[in-house]
Amino acid sequence: MKRFSLLRALALSMLFAAVPAAAQVAVSPQMLELDVAEAASTNAFRIYNETSETKRVRVSLSSWDKDEGNNVRDLPPGPLGLERWTVVSPLEFELPPGQSQAVRFSLRPPVALPPGEQRLMLYFNEETPIAAPQAATTLAVRFRIGAAIYVHTGPVDRRGTLHALGARAGGLAFDLETTGNATTRLAGQYVVYPASAFPGAAKVPRLDRAQDLSRGVPAGAVAAGALPGTSVLPQTRRTVPLDLAAHALAPGRYVVAVDGRFGDTPVAATVDYVVAAR
Repeated sequence: MKRFSLLRALALSMLFAAVPAAAQVAVSPQMLELDVAEAASTNAFRIYNETSETKRVRVSLSSWDKDEGNNVRDLPPGPLGLERWTVVSPLEFELPPGQSQAVRFSLRPPVALPPGEQRLMLYFNEETPIAAPQAATTLAVRFRIGAAIYVHTGPVDRRGTLHALGARAGGLAFDLETTGNATTRLAGQYVVYPASAFPGAAKVPRLDRAQDLSRGVPAGAVAAGALPGTSVLPQTRRTVPLDLAAHALAPGRYVVAVDGRFGDTPVAATVDYVVAAR
């Protein structure tokens, strides 16, 4: 079972206004990957309320996939949808300020699941009422946080293909296809050098994201970072962007050295990148 650390921002949110306080409600982990036996046991997500008010929360379930823009899309209930066979407790609760609540779930399908990957989203929906005197003058803000559940039946195959990698305005674009039966993600690093200072791919150092990047970029480089971990669902081809605009590079010619993996597939390339004069 793979667990992911607490993220202090909403992975999925449905807000009627952008309010910083929304990020003070968080769920841990944001994602679980389970085999069928693990899914049948008791698992849990925990929601944290770091705001100053009591939150009323309702839990809901939905199968999901992704649309052409690689955005999460809820699916209507189907005959084998995991939402039909998942037991959740509690479904509704109040969460006082500074407190947390575990929400437990287990999968109880009456028939064997088909081979491959099944997906379920467990949503934490805020239903806190707004006081009557404020209702007419206050813009309602409600969080909707999705915690993703991946259930794998049989062997897990994370093969993928990098069809193309090239520069585009503001960064790079990875043309990726998952050819296996499980959701696949990029992992690894990129390092940006002025074209005149590029030492060659063999001399680009491997970076530890937590340690090396905190000390600064490698000698001769002007920027570095982790590859985007955007997921690509099985048997799906998508374009995954890498934003370089945030580095505010000066106009000029650069070489971006990419080193990582897409699932079980190595990804290593150098890309010419030009920042035009402003």
